[in-house]
Amino acid sequence: MTITNFSIIINKGEKVGIKGISGSGKSTLLYLLLGLYKPLKGDIYIDDTPLSTQNRGEWHKRVGYVSQDIFIMDATLAENIILSQETDNDRLNLAIERASLKGLVDSLPMGVNTRIGDGGCRLSGGEKQRVAIARAFYKQADVFLLDEPTSALDNKTEEEIARTLEHPAFRDKNMTVVIVSHKDSLLSICDRIIDLS
Repeated sequence: MTITNFSIIINKGEKVGIKGISGSGKSTLLYLLLGLYKPLKGDIYIDDTPLSTQNRGEWHKRVGYVSQDIFIMDATLAENIILSQETDNDRLNLAIERASLKGLVDSLPMGVNTRIGDGGCRLSGGEKQRVAIARAFYKQADVFLLDEPTSALDNKTEEEIARTLEHPAFRDKNMTVVIVSHKDSLLSICDRIIDLS
């Protein structure tokens, strides 16, 4: 999808919702913000510095990206949250609490050390989404980009994810959140909503 004549400023700590009809460029906008796509005209600036292939790696260290399709390894819950980072149990517990995964952890036979199966076959769709949110908290991201995080979920699970996004951690004045969604319940936490339709 092509986005033309588009300019936006997202301030640090702002919660911005992006909505629009299918094919309006919502996901394209996130890929531009991630630096996965390069604009044909203009630039993406991060703190007054143009986003480029040279600084994209540093930018990605600051960003927690939650997509519609969550990659889950055949490993423990902890390993799926930590990924390849150094293990810090305090940080892990905080990420679990902030992502509303405590109930799941308490229900697992070996807690965070329980294997959750290839593709997360032992998890519901909402639990997989919360694992992805916990990953972003664990890596201490200060920018969260969420791309239709409830698109394939039922209404009850969507409400659970919406409650997760209402956690006080998402109100941190240093955390910037961009949510792409066509669901008003998810966009309700946003300071402003941009309609790409």
